[in-house]
Amino acid sequence: MTARLLGLALVAALVAALTVQTIRGAAARRPYGMSEFLYRLAVCETGLTWTWDSGSYEGAFGWYWGTWLLDRYPGMPSRAYQATPWQQVRVAYRSVARGRYFGCAANSSWVRAAR
Repeated sequence: MTARLLGLALVAALVAALTVQTIRGAAARRPYGMSEFLYRLAVCETGLTWTWDSGSYEGAFGWYWGTWLLDRYPGMPSRAYQATPWQQVRVAYRSVARGRYFGCAANSSWVRAAR
């Protein structure tokens, strides 16, 4: 009985690991219409997690909540993590054009080279 439980536990662990890898792989795909620069920025900031919510920073680009409120378009959700990926990409273009601060953009050599 103990060997059977151990076997089931190993199978469950393998399925969980494969599921996490599949989710990470799917999350890292660049959506259509998203520039390489924005893709790299979102992957660096949150691993391209559209529903990211750390309390102060949210959305795939890790906006400070107040910055999201300033840069979002009328009719969009008041919180970045509630916005669709398309809405977040649209606002990200606006935030970058306005020179908003993104930690990865300020601290990564690939970002400076991509600009």
